Amino acid sequence: MNKTKLAGLLIVCTSLFLVLAILDYTLMGPPFLCAQNPNWNADLMYKYWIALGIVVFFVAFAVSYMAWLGGMKKQVSIAIFATIILLFVAGLLDIFFFLFTLITAQQYSFAVWSAQYKWFVLSGLLPTWDWPQQIIWTTTCLIAIFLIWKKTLKL
Repeated sequence: MNKTKLAGLLIVCTSLFLVLAILDYTLMGPPFLCAQNPNWNADLMYKYWIALGIVVFFVAFAVSYMAWLGGMKKQVSIAIFATIILLFVAGLLDIFFFLFTLITAQQYSFAVWSAQYKWFVLSGLLPTWDWPQQIIWTTTCLIAIFLIWKKTLKL
């Protein structure tokens, strides 16, 4: 796998999450935010995120499967799959969503709707989930992606 192909993969992954963030902002941004909609509830958000996660999983599978069918090594296809999944887990979509709210002067918070809030705050493991925690989470995922590709490209 050469650097041009790797750069193309990064552009495809980033574009995927940008498009998903546009969809996410269109469906869940103003006027649908919980503060503005009395019918909004957190369970609906979690179901939405599960559905979005399933979409990302199948896109990751399709892209990695096509790479494998195109002649790439099995390890490269697995790394492609892991990259797309980890970018979703890292919150790349959330970062794009935040940029949309910043552009439109809307408030942004991880409270209530984010999976990390549900996993760590509601379970009592952490008192809050905000930007410092999200930055650590995202950085950890990006390091994992880097290590996966470092190992994959050595093969």
